[in-house]
Amino acid sequence: TFKPITATAGLEEGVITPDETIEDLGIFDKITPASRCWIYPGRHGSLNVTQAILHSCNYFFYEVGYRMSIDGDGDYNDGTGTKVLSKYAALYGLDDVSGVQISESGPQISDAYPVASAIGQGRHNYTTSQIARYVTALATKGTLYNLTLVQKTVTSDGEEIQTYGSDIADEIELKTSTWDSIRGGMREMAKSTAALNAMGVHVAGKTGTAQETKSHGNHALFIGFAPYEQPEISIATRIANGYTSSNAVDISVDAMNYYFGLKTREQLLNGSALLPQSAVIHD
Repeated sequence: TFKPITATAGLEEGVITPDETIEDLGIFDKITPASRCWIYPGRHGSLNVTQAILHSCNYFFYEVGYRMSIDGDGDYNDGTGTKVLSKYAALYGLDDVSGVQISESGPQISDAYPVASAIGQGRHNYTTSQIARYVTALATKGTLYNLTLVQKTVTSDGEEIQTYGSDIADEIELKTSTWDSIRGGMREMAKSTAALNAMGVHVAGKTGTAQETKSHGNHALFIGFAPYEQPEISIATRIANGYTSSNAVDISVDAMNYYFGLKTREQLLNGSALLPQSAVIHD
């Protein structure tokens, strides 16, 4: 889910263009140790940035991260690459808390390993609320809000004390072609995902997995907004140790279906929990 930020950096810094293609060679060996695309031993072929977001091609974004790390002398430099990534992560508000009125861990933009960091690995660490704030900036083509959980405060007698809104923290100025490339890739991703494509509104989205340890399942993520043409809602879903991003997609689809009135509460809350045989209680 960090890849749209890397795409922004690459396009705005001029290390890639919207139409330029990069061929996925499977193994990215320009640095040591080499890194693999998630589809390896398969390959995605030649992709432009919109297609790279659609397919979430690691190799493409490794290459973008590498190009951003070339310093003025033409040498690969970790510090050069992480500085560029940090600039654009901060542009999307990921250098600050989201604004919600509860305790929130401070964000951490990766300060090392720019090639790995370009796909969201490295030392990145963000709350789901901070990610939701960034997604809203994608949805609005640049309006960065401070989020709020509180609508208003009142006295015990119901007298209004204060109202709250989502204050605008900043306006992000990017080239139109940059917004179109990134948002277009997110729209194509949603169209290629059956659960999202089957909805009655047009969705744009990006799946993700966050690897923490080898002894636990990956964290499952989905970010998105809808309707694509005139967004009303943005969403960030994270399932701790949720294994696969499709699980996060399913929850997000339910939330959006409810928001847009496409399904009722009764239609959505129709599951039942099954106890394992060992936990069945006999009279």
